[in-house]
Amino acid sequence: MQNDEMDCILRWIHSDDRDGLVKDPLTFLSNNIYNLPPHLLKYFQSVTTPKQRTFIPIIKKRRLNWARSLHSKDTFTADTGRFRDPSNFEQSVDRDERGYHPSFGYAQDAGAKESQWLENESMMSGHAKLGKLGSLLSEYESERDSRGYTQSKASAIRNQDTSTLGKSILSGTDAFERLLLENWLDGVDDKLDYSIDFDDTYDTLNQSNPTELDEDIDQSKYFDDSD
Repeated sequence: MQNDEMDCILRWIHSDDRDGLVKDPLTFLSNNIYNLPPHLLKYFQSVTTPKQRTFIPIIKKRRLNWARSLHSKDTFTADTGRFRDPSNFEQSVDRDERGYHPSFGYAQDAGAKESQWLENESMMSGHAKLGKLGSLLSEYESERDSRGYTQSKASAIRNQDTSTLGKSILSGTDAFERLLLENWLDGVDDKLDYSIDFDDTYDTLNQSNPTELDEDIDQSKYFDDSD
């Protein structure tokens, strides 16, 4: 932040706390975000990161309001997000030809290790049944771990509030789109523009009934100060 930018900020709020602005701009921003206009708030973009600004509740609220608005268009759809986060797209959405979840690869590795252990046991070497037994163990371990993943995922879904955008995350596509939204809210999607953080027009999405929206947001886990 340049000296003339700091001067403008301090003059606007009639403050002489230049030291606080320089040493802890995030706290300064949090304390004065309602007192500064957007064109001055944008100066904080160069001295704070989107991830740091996540801890300011009104900023997280603006991000969610923007995500729920028409301006976000298809930003948080799998078709668009796959280019921003191809690795997680592959892990969450892609399936192999047998229809297993990507975690099946991990389960296969675990099963292969059990097979290898049997092959290394001298008491079993030379027996014709070894290969078949090892193969069966590998398949069993794979199915067991994949089933465990599915059950734990379903349990997690049942125990959490997924009503924020009215979407379920049971499918791989929904899980990925939920991840895109969470990354945006948490300030870690470096492919997106976070200038919305300083746009007070998104303090309420529904101008005619902001209370309803505020209550919805207050109940969201995204606005827990411990995030």
